[in-house]
Amino acid sequence: MPTFMLVSLVLCLSGVPVFGTAQFLTTRNLSDPLVAAAAWLFLAVAYWWPLGAWLFHERYRVRVRVLLGYVLSLPLYFAGLWVSYAAIGYHFAPSNPSMWMTYLSASPSFYIYVVLLWTLVRRPRMAKIARVVAMVLAMVAVAAPFVVSAATDRLVPPHASPAARITNARVADPIDGLLPGLHDVVIADGRIIRVEPSGATVPSGDETIDAHGAYLAPGLIDVHVHLQTPAASITSFSMQFAAAEVYGEYRDHRRQFLAHGITSVRDTGGAAIVSQRLRQALQDHRLAGPRLFTVARLITAPGGHPVTTIWPGTLAAAGAIQAGDRGTLLAEIQRDFAAYQPDALKVIDGTVGRAPTLLGEGLVAAAITVAKQHGVPSIVHAERATEVAIAVRAGATGIEHVASVGEIPATLLDALIEKRPFIDPTFGEYRVILGQNGQSPGVVEDALVVARANIKRLADAGVPIVAGTDAPLVRYGSGLHDELREFERGGFTPGEILRITTVNNAAYLGRSRELGRVAPGFRADLVLVSRNPLEQLDTLRQPLWTMVGGELMWETRPVQ
Repeated sequence: MPTFMLVSLVLCLSGVPVFGTAQFLTTRNLSDPLVAAAAWLFLAVAYWWPLGAWLFHERYRVRVRVLLGYVLSLPLYFAGLWVSYAAIGYHFAPSNPSMWMTYLSASPSFYIYVVLLWTLVRRPRMAKIARVVAMVLAMVAVAAPFVVSAATDRLVPPHASPAARITNARVADPIDGLLPGLHDVVIADGRIIRVEPSGATVPSGDETIDAHGAYLAPGLIDVHVHLQTPAASITSFSMQFAAAEVYGEYRDHRRQFLAHGITSVRDTGGAAIVSQRLRQALQDHRLAGPRLFTVARLITAPGGHPVTTIWPGTLAAAGAIQAGDRGTLLAEIQRDFAAYQPDALKVIDGTVGRAPTLLGEGLVAAAITVAKQHGVPSIVHAERATEVAIAVRAGATGIEHVASVGEIPATLLDALIEKRPFIDPTFGEYRVILGQNGQSPGVVEDALVVARANIKRLADAGVPIVAGTDAPLVRYGSGLHDELREFERGGFTPGEILRITTVNNAAYLGRSRELGRVAPGFRADLVLVSRNPLEQLDTLRQPLWTMVGGELMWETRPVQ
């Protein structure tokens, strides 16, 4: 038993440097490693040690001890969850059988580790080996964060002077269309100063970029991503990739955006402090990536989505306001504006079918009112017609996930046409969710036919349509182009789709006067492509280069 206690304690505390460092890098909060240490210590003393004592009790047969040990483990397991949730300021209280079964499904794996260690240390020779292995693993755990951090490439901007002029470009503007002939685009302080016919002046110097007759278009905008997920997509995960993303400030996500011509993204959910820090690093060009817009903490109900559906407990505290009453809601939103200066407020009123509680119309309306007072867009996550109707009545700037509504009732259609909020279908997210729910390809396609028809009907009626991906539900970067293909299947022309993902998306961000066009006064967030994107949309998948604020951030070939 002493060896079991020692080895289990060492193994549990080995998680502190690994997970504690990861939490610190995520939140930059010094208390997080201490919380991690307390959680791992509790796991050893209150879970491993009592179960070990029972398994070493020689009075009963081995089979009886193992089987009854699992029964004994359940109250210890749930007590651990209760303490862990309390440590981060959240109350662990599953409120329906489905939630209980979800938590219960993870309990066997916790118990199996205890049984394996007990089996290993029952023999004196194996106990000695176990002690040595545990100590080695502890040393590796301490060294691993430093080794990974030192070896991780953070993807910083290339050290080059900002462009002052782009020459010999065919300019494809989503409003003015394709300008006749070749043009020069003059840039100063990251903004476009003039667009003039080539040859009007004689350019010179290292700050001139020759487009060689290729097509210059505004950079694309993705209005709905979750940047802080350390996986390429929801269906792809590896520890190596996750470590590189956390320690590298999500370098691959940023690279994928740039490689696919995306120059602005809105991070619609994650640890608020991380979003703020990444936004500043990208603004200062200490990191290479798109322009980043943030929403601070999500506004949801206690027990609402995503805190009880897909987020771990630590993220629930750092990424969500769980508002049970108007006073709490207003106080926490004001605190967020002071602490994080969000570019928008996001309200969660959809449930993804699993969260036991909704925010309610009164609190949704209260949050939207505060957003208006602060002059920022309000975003409402809604998945059913009733939830969309609440968002419309409350005056939301935009509504997310409208593809999942199905057939839109006539009264709701009239309300949308009258109020004209921005509508983000997230077709790709809807396709993935249907597949995960076990729907056949035929059923999935039928549902998307209905969704695309709904969105086209709204667009034809003058409702502004926007494009977001909800990455990692789809892949970062390329997922936006897959989303644009859904629009194309729904009857939108390439020119209409380019306007959606530039002009409309910029307006949804509240930046219609500075993003989304190749025109004087707009930021020099640009992509160079080989064909006319107003006619061949897929050319945007592979830009020759991507520019943010007048600086080349990514290119497929050296610029001459």
